[in-house]
Amino acid sequence: MNLRCGVRMLSSLTGYLKMFRMLVDPDYFYNAVRELWMTVSTESSSEEELKIKLEQVRGIVKPRRGESILEVGCGCGEIVHYLRGLGCDAIGFDYSPKQIEVARRKYGDICYLDNLLEIKHRERKFDKIFMREVLMYIHPRDYIKVLRNLRELLKPNGKLYILNE
Repeated sequence: MNLRCGVRMLSSLTGYLKMFRMLVDPDYFYNAVRELWMTVSTESSSEEELKIKLEQVRGIVKPRRGESILEVGCGCGEIVHYLRGLGCDAIGFDYSPKQIEVARRKYGDICYLDNLLEIKHRERKFDKIFMREVLMYIHPRDYIKVLRNLRELLKPNGKLYILNE
């Protein structure tokens, strides 16, 4: 009995130490987040969540027919699919291979695997680029590099929208 309590306490202590390290060591935190993101759920958003996302994108990004739009952190592709339905030339990319696999299975080749720090697909330029709830997964030391990479993807007078709740 005491041994089980001791093991449980040690396991809790280890958990607390990991949590404490995440709070004081940004590199440890962002590496943990990156590992978590690679295994993130491949479930699509619930209808209510999707409705909120679409309202936010419609209200802030204001997509118009014919515009070229890039969604950074497109997940399973629901918003890119919606934008295409409005007549936008929309694509998305995400860091999670599992989510891109789901997006491609559901909607075809409208989403790609890419990384904000080393964007591979640089040949296209966009009228608008938006990312929703992505900034929190980026290490603060990489913000400038990410913004420069995204600026390279914008057309002259293009707009970048960073949506974070």
